[in-house]
Amino acid sequence: MEQIYAWIDDHKSEFVKELQAFLRQPSISAQKIGLEECADMTLEIMRRAGISNAALYPTRGGPQVAFGQLQGGKDQTLLCYAHYDVQPPGDEALWKHPPFAADIDDGIIYARGATDDKSGLLAFLYAAQAFLVVRGQPPISLKFLFEGEEEVGSPHLGDWVEENLDLVKADAMHCLDGGAEPGTNKTHIALGNKAILYVELHCQGAEQEIHSAEAAWVVNPAWRLVKALNTLVDEGGNILIAGWYDDYDPPTGEDVAWLERAIEGYDLEERKRVLGLEQLPAGKSTLDLFIERAFGATCSICGLEAGYTGKGGKTSVPTHAMCKVDFRCPPYLDPLKQLDKLKAHLQAKGFGDIEVKVLTARRNPFRTPVDADIAQAVIDAAQKVYGEVPFVQGVTAEGTILAHIPMPTVLTGFGPADANLHGPNENMPVDHFIAGIKYAATIMEEYARRMK
Repeated sequence: MEQIYAWIDDHKSEFVKELQAFLRQPSISAQKIGLEECADMTLEIMRRAGISNAALYPTRGGPQVAFGQLQGGKDQTLLCYAHYDVQPPGDEALWKHPPFAADIDDGIIYARGATDDKSGLLAFLYAAQAFLVVRGQPPISLKFLFEGEEEVGSPHLGDWVEENLDLVKADAMHCLDGGAEPGTNKTHIALGNKAILYVELHCQGAEQEIHSAEAAWVVNPAWRLVKALNTLVDEGGNILIAGWYDDYDPPTGEDVAWLERAIEGYDLEERKRVLGLEQLPAGKSTLDLFIERAFGATCSICGLEAGYTGKGGKTSVPTHAMCKVDFRCPPYLDPLKQLDKLKAHLQAKGFGDIEVKVLTARRNPFRTPVDADIAQAVIDAAQKVYGEVPFVQGVTAEGTILAHIPMPTVLTGFGPADANLHGPNENMPVDHFIAGIKYAATIMEEYARRMK
């Protein structure tokens, strides 16, 4: 691999410049901004990397999928998945550099999508290009699938995969997305996926705002919604909806053993610093917290809105209240079944008038055994590139694809522990990016080595 690494180092400056240009193209799926332009840009980069058959494929109602493939030294195929869409930047006043400027400050690129996931997408391509130039072909056959709706739950990807099963079919899938584990700074490897149920709850009150002196005459929708939310979880975060855990598959002894090894010497204070927290949930050990993060079901209020929230006061009862709620569903909680349970719960608790609107129902949570070839290839690659045993976690990349084509899948990334994914000042250090390209190449090499 020395020649591969040397070629990557020799082209460092051009890779960084291309990443900057890629990051300067907004591609916000939640707001449908710049997706067509970014898809075109993705295709151009794929072809420059040597994937001559790369093409854009339309989806039914969503942005285009960029897809291409290369024949390798082994007949088995590794599917390389990434996404070119990004989260909205949020409050730009909180950014030290404009979110789409891709400025480099002290060796760090600041931009929305820098770690999640434009650097990962390019790392796949540059790793493949290195093999093409140095050896004439990659060590294993490769397929590249890059979509533009991951950040909103990939609502149109499933139909496209169903219509292109032969095109997408592979022996394993590898996703490059995310950063190192805070508290250890070790490479994070996830061998599974949680499904997502993301809903809005709407509570309607009077047809017009009522003076708060007359509050006794009306039902306040804000209070009603708050009371409904209070029935969903207990103080420990356990979901109280009847039957919620019926299909839950708890972690195995091996899953827990990997977590125990991963958190040896874990720095909780560093974790709190990265998260900006004064304290962590009381009464839970470090292992308990990681088991819940990796394997637990969660219910998170992501946003609340009701009444007047501007400057000064306005003494009136609001007409409407709304909240956004995110349920993370580990194997094998199906979001659509969980949705029915949520509706039945609200009805049973006397809140049947609260309307449930589904924003995302990303299905097919999965788990990949740690002894799977792709899992072992990624673990070995991390040790070779970064010089230490990685942080291996059972569940955290694309269940939408796996719903149609089951295969062993691993999610890993190479951003820093404080990459600020989804937050202000998302970033990617230049040296992490170059190491990430080598990581992608080494995973391809290690997976090929395990194939006959």
